[in-house]
Amino acid sequence: MPYGFKRIDLQANAEAKSADAKLLLQHGRYSSAYYLAGYSIEIGLKACIALQVAAETIPGKAF
Repeated sequence: MPYGFKRIDLQANAEAKSADAKLLLQHGRYSSAYYLAGYSIEIGLKACIALQVAAETIPGKAF
């Protein structure tokens, strides 16, 4: 079994967390909405980084 998530999985997870944050915001759960929105951004950034880095390679110092 491979370790970790694929980029598409990260994107789907980020979108799901974002949708949950919007729902919480609509229901006045501001603290939880803020937390999930930040978590969604973090996962989205990981998806962006995954696009730049090939599996099982160490990027050069310039990266």
